[in-house]
Amino acid sequence: MNIALQRVCGGCTACCKTHAVYEIEKPVGKWCPHCEPSRECRIYADRPKGCRGFRCEWLKGFGEEDDRPDKSGLVLDYISFRPLIPRLFQIWESRGGALREAGVKELIDLSLRNCIPVVLFYSSGKREFFSGGMELSKEVEQAMRREKVKIL
Repeated sequence: MNIALQRVCGGCTACCKTHAVYEIEKPVGKWCPHCEPSRECRIYADRPKGCRGFRCEWLKGFGEEDDRPDKSGLVLDYISFRPLIPRLFQIWESRGGALREAGVKELIDLSLRNCIPVVLFYSSGKREFFSGGMELSKEVEQAMRREKVKIL
């Protein structure tokens, strides 16, 4: 059976901190008021559309059991900003220091070798963009500057 079909969030609540939820005005990097960290979402059955539609890469089958976001401290997510950026790999830090741990550099390098740029979202609020040589439009560069994303 496909491992992605077997995986569930369970006690993992990492994305309840890392991601913004516009329907309930929850900002990036702050715990959702409906979340009991490391336990559960108190409104899971009736969670907002933004939460319902999100599936991290671990839920989709990437990695091993220890790569679950609450264990690794990282929420991995591939998204698209077509036509500006066809594919983007986002790595969100849910636990301070997790982006400095072993394996992260390899994830970044693998993505860049496959011509997929990477954005790192640190729990401190710092953001870094690795283009991997991809030429960015002025529109994308301006948006990144506005959002205080460091382009590397």
